[in-house]
Amino acid sequence: KSVMECDHLGHQLEMMVQRRFLHKIKITMNPELRLEQQSIFSQRLHQTCCNTMEVLPAHSHQHLY
Repeated sequence: KSVMECDHLGHQLEMMVQRRFLHKIKITMNPELRLEQQSIFSQRLHQTCCNTMEVLPAHSHQHLY
C-alpha cells in the first residue's frame, strides 16, 4: 500500500507541475485572467505543496505567487 501511495503522490506532483506550466502560459496569453484566477490557483498550489512536503523532503517549499 505504501508503494501505491508513493506512486500516487508522485503522479500528483507531476500533474501539479504540468498544471502550473499550462497556467503560466494561459496567463501570458490572457493577462486579464491573472487577477481573477491567481489567488485561487496559488491557494490550490500551496495546499498541494504542503500536502506533499512530508513525503518529499527534497521539495523546496517555495511558491511562485
